[in-house]
Amino acid sequence: IFCNRKTDVDILAKSLKKYGYDAAPIHGDLDQSQRTRTLDAFRGGELRILVASDVAARGLDVPSVSHVFNFDVPGHAEDYVHRIGRTGRAGRDGKALTICVGRDEKNLADVERLVQKEIPRLENPLKSLPAAEEDDAPREKPSRSRSSRSRRDTPRPEPVAQEAEPAKREPAPPREPAPPRREPRQDSGPAVVGMGDHLPSFIALSFEQRRDD
Repeated sequence: IFCNRKTDVDILAKSLKKYGYDAAPIHGDLDQSQRTRTLDAFRGGELRILVASDVAARGLDVPSVSHVFNFDVPGHAEDYVHRIGRTGRAGRDGKALTICVGRDEKNLADVERLVQKEIPRLENPLKSLPAAEEDDAPREKPSRSRSSRSRRDTPRPEPVAQEAEPAKREPAPPREPAPPRREPRQDSGPAVVGMGDHLPSFIALSFEQRRDD
């Protein structure tokens, strides 16, 4: 299988292997030892499908190649001749098939002028396949997460018809009268002990009488 670009060579080989086909790529960006191992496996029949670029396939001589596929119409008409020359060697039968789309018509016309022969067209086998039926039922739209909803989507609260009356304040319980305030007591020393109704006679004397005595 020939591709015009090396990236397409890698992609196509990987896709074929994904679907169970025995395929390997070969192009100029690969290591020489890897290219040699791939070519040896293809020549020996161990590798069934070789996906190659034009430069890497130059000089490839494998008599048992049964088919050549042009995944792309080559940009140069001479490359087409080199590609299809890989099959039908040594008196064997071989087939070459080319995938062509609308944008490849110019390159295909150049190839036909070079070989001086019109290349027969084949009908697209995919046209005979039934088209996938579409479900007429409308599909439900995925719901948005809460974080993705805008504020406009959030329903606004309905206005309150009448404002609530303010709560009535209950009167505070009456306070108990404070106890009478005691005057601070002045500490004038120890209390004086009286003598009761008994008064000594010398105290009752006047100062003059006591001096005369």
